[in-house]
Amino acid sequence: MHEIKEAIHWLKQNSDNYFIDTSKIALIGGSTGGLLAMMAGYSADSKEFNVYGDSISYRVQAVVDLYGLVDFTTPFAREHSIVKRMFGKPYDEIPMIYKKYSPLGYVSMDDPPTLVFQGIIDDLVPVTQSDTLVEYLKQTGVPVEYHRLKGWPHAMDIEVNVNRYCQFYMNRFFEKYIPQN
Repeated sequence: MHEIKEAIHWLKQNSDNYFIDTSKIALIGGSTGGLLAMMAGYSADSKEFNVYGDSISYRVQAVVDLYGLVDFTTPFAREHSIVKRMFGKPYDEIPMIYKKYSPLGYVSMDDPPTLVFQGIIDDLVPVTQSDTLVEYLKQTGVPVEYHRLKGWPHAMDIEVNVNRYCQFYMNRFFEKYIPQN
């Protein structure tokens, strides 16, 4: 996540040199990339993740999550072998770390609009993860669009037609939330 924050910082610090409109930044990711996009997008104001400690804002205008894990504290996530390897210790030994890297814990009403894609037969990241995120974003007042895709597993967007579907709805989402003027 620090690398994503460094990239946002670099874009904003060098925007004049490269004619970058920093009011039109979106973060997009699938699986772990979705997790990282959400973490960076939702923790924009967290001093804990301010890489350089300066006043440049890490705010972005949109987040697109394709089947990213949202909450490491759920029973499914806590017991998943990949999650345990990632953190190096079981949940019971470091619950605050599992919580610290759960995007859901950073959601606030001023977060960027979010587009979520999730296959309902995903056995790596259960659909309940995205369901929970979408419900929480709605309750918090963050604009959210959700596409639950029947019959599709994890990494569903490698299939050409699903990829086209996702791209079509991403373009519509960006037109709505990041107008080109």
